[in-house]
Amino acid sequence: MTASAEPASVEFPDYVHLHEAPEFDQWSCHFDVGEPRTAESVAELGHEPNGYFWAGVVQRLVDLGELPEVEADPEGDTFIAYGSRPLMERLARTLVPYLTDPNSLTALVTAADADGFDFDD
Repeated sequence: MTASAEPASVEFPDYVHLHEAPEFDQWSCHFDVGEPRTAESVAELGHEPNGYFWAGVVQRLVDLGELPEVEADPEGDTFIAYGSRPLMERLARTLVPYLTDPNSLTALVTAADADGFDFDD
């Protein structure tokens, strides 16, 4: 498999990309934060729709036990994380409802905000 090839076994939105980084012996999962169907919902919920917000979503999911620790490296307009291929596939699958369904994202963010969680956005 080449460094730009997408694993065929995982289904997620076409703007979510998995790439092999053989020089680092790991994979990345990344997306442009303006692409998800829920991008407008982020701002409506009072948050900045940036990579740091999505890193906060991932951290919240880790805190809730839905994901193991993930190495996120967000930017202003991009979310990116690194890890093993299975972990990056799991991350992509776990994020799908929050990237595609405004109700799922709203429920997660509303509960997190009520708990005082800081999305660091």
